[in-house]
Amino acid sequence: MVLGLPLLLKTAVATVIALSILRGFAGPPASARHPVAARLLLLAAAALYAGATGVLVAGREVPAAVLAVAGVEAACASAWLARGRGDDGGGGGGGGSRDDGGRPLPGGPGIDWDAFDRARLEWERERERKLVEV
Repeated sequence: MVLGLPLLLKTAVATVIALSILRGFAGPPASARHPVAARLLLLAAAALYAGATGVLVAGREVPAAVLAVAGVEAACASAWLARGRGDDGGGGGGGGSRDDGGRPLPGGPGIDWDAFDRARLEWERERERKLVEV
């Protein structure tokens, strides 16, 4: 029976769950997004919750609690991976085309957003000049 577990164990499990939720939903995101892994973990969480429900209905509280905690952990990991920065996880595990200092990597495959912003600003200035002339 879950109620019969020692208070220290319950407190430890509650602390792990709370820290996982904070990390997954409010902590720093993963270095890159991994949408496929995030979806798979979310499906695993749903399966673990369903399994926990079935086991609980069968009267086995401790295994049900273990499955429920595993479901929470899978959901937190899913959120963490879905919130990742950078590319969509298709690269070699890096954060896109920039180094750790935020500078573009030489020959990197990404978009040079600074050049894009400069070109966009120039386009806006040119457009405004044409509107003034008309």
